[in-house]
Amino acid sequence: MDDNPSVLTSMQYMLETCGCRATLVADGEACVEAYRGARNGLGRYGLVILDLVIAGGRDGLWTLRQLQKIDPEVRAVLATSNEVGRCNTVTDHRALGFQGCLQKPFGVHELLAALRQALRARTRLSMRSRQ
Repeated sequence: MDDNPSVLTSMQYMLETCGCRATLVADGEACVEAYRGARNGLGRYGLVILDLVIAGGRDGLWTLRQLQKIDPEVRAVLATSNEVGRCNTVTDHRALGFQGCLQKPFGVHELLAALRQALRARTRLSMRSRQ
């Protein structure tokens, strides 16, 4: 989810180049609808990448809260170019419910690292719940 079409296009290209499928949305409400639609169709997203700040729309924090209501195990990566939300200065993106953080602009290596981090967090959570 990002309100900048060029960022969405770049992320889609990077994700698809790495063998991932992507659904692109511009704001939180569209993201929640896409996520809900996938769940209702017995599908599931492995994770979501949410822009922290959306001009004129629902932001990443609002979106994550709504997704958590639909799926308490949702895995999300925070993406931000906002100085206040810089990944290295966010108090703790994990405390907000995100499993990874991307600082824009980012390249494919940073994207893959954030995806791996979020997916590893999911595996650890699943293993803990079985113990």
